[in-house]
Amino acid sequence: MGDYYAKENVYAAIPKDDSFKVRVVPRNGLAVETSSGFTRQYPSVLNKEQRITADASNKQMVVPKMERSYSLPEFFMLFFWWLMISFMSWIMVLLLKKKRV
Repeated sequence: MGDYYAKENVYAAIPKDDSFKVRVVPRNGLAVETSSGFTRQYPSVLNKEQRITADASNKQMVVPKMERSYSLPEFFMLFFWWLMISFMSWIMVLLLKKKRV
């Protein structure tokens, strides 16, 4: 079937004494099923690549780390702040040089 990793955090409220199963559903979604019969669907939260596993006690899902990718607006905002910090640092250096002379 392939290996998957989550594109975003997935949260599910599970009663304290229930166990749960996580399974992959068609079109890269997740389904969380509890022993009390509760089922919650999370469509389109997986990317195909890395493996999702559950720990031995079946109480907590473990998702391998994934590299962070930025959307275009996030990238431009980060670039803008980097540019502003660089510019302000350059201005401070010029002002400090001016005071020394």
